[in-house]
Amino acid sequence: PDSVLQVAVSLIMLNTGLHVAAKKIGKRAAGVAMTVEEYIDNTRRVISAEEIPDGALTAWYEAVKELEISVEPLPRVSFSKLPVQPDIEGWLVTHFGRQEQRRYWAVLALKRCYFFSDHGVEP
Repeated sequence: PDSVLQVAVSLIMLNTGLHVAAKKIGKRAAGVAMTVEEYIDNTRRVISAEEIPDGALTAWYEAVKELEISVEPLPRVSFSKLPVQPDIEGWLVTHFGRQEQRRYWAVLALKRCYFFSDHGVEP
């Protein structure tokens, strides 16, 4: 149900705070990482203790703190060479103000949308 999605989002946000933000901010990030108490308090705003006990949240916090959640990127090959075939694909043009626009090859496959930059290579 919703609590599974809410915990998943909370873990992704925790991972971002503990690992990703620290890499981007650098040494200024020292002391800004969320504590386990803050994580539990924040999670309790959307999930009750009856649904997920503090012990589980603490264990998940420690697991994320110890090992960053990361995903290996898809190999840089055309979708036609992958075992998954797209439902639909095509160019997506985004506009940033009047002067700047960027082009991405958008692929919808397995109920997910993937975006590929056209920087230097046509699909």
